[in-house]
Amino acid sequence: MNLYKINRITRSLRNRQPHIVDDCLNYLHPRTISSIFGYERKIKYDVVFINLDGSQNRCKSMENQFRKFNIPAHRFSAISFKNEDELHSKYPHIARRPRCRKIKYHPKCVNYIACYLSHLTIIEGLPEDDGLTLVCEDDLVIRGQGFFRWIDAFLNIDFDLLFLDCKGRYIKSDRVKRNFYEISEADPFYWGAHAYLIKHERKNKILSYLEKSEIGSPDNLLQGTSKELKVFCLRTSLSNAIGTFPSDIRN
Repeated sequence: MNLYKINRITRSLRNRQPHIVDDCLNYLHPRTISSIFGYERKIKYDVVFINLDGSQNRCKSMENQFRKFNIPAHRFSAISFKNEDELHSKYPHIARRPRCRKIKYHPKCVNYIACYLSHLTIIEGLPEDDGLTLVCEDDLVIRGQGFFRWIDAFLNIDFDLLFLDCKGRYIKSDRVKRNFYEISEADPFYWGAHAYLIKHERKNKILSYLEKSEIGSPDNLLQGTSKELKVFCLRTSLSNAIGTFPSDIRN
């Protein structure tokens, strides 16, 4: 069977039974995968996704998802703890910081803080160079290579954080052009840290902002950012955080 037929059959099957294609990808040669699903990015950036050690099915799903587009992705072992005592024992400096009202009395408060810490640790570990990193949570579902084409089109914009398909009302006055928004007022208009790009050279600026802010969910990155950070959102409509799984980082 020639490559054209494989391409046509695989694309048809992918639309109806995506899990079958994911299993088949494990037996295909990388060059075959690239020719079917591949996309050559104009500007290179690192990709890291947050995944709990116990969620191997999600890890496999994320690896296959990026593999379809011929994009290497690195797994970050999500931080987790069972209760407040473990939080105070492992991260006393974090446990002592004030918490935002949204999570302060929430029964799953420690889960939100664990998720926040996972994002924070990734940002702290970024090199101080002119590179870029795409940070994702493991419930991200990408629906086509157009997602990466949209990213390429806006990477030359001056930003600290570029969120991708975040949730919210998308205020008309925030629109810069087409589906590109400058976030001027986050809560309650924008939320969702399931996928965002960060410039390495701006990491200290972002960390400084986070240190002064109350601890909450990773959506804190979107709260009160208009005065201190340059934060944008690109609405590609080609990704979401609902997909196959609810996020077990937050549950």
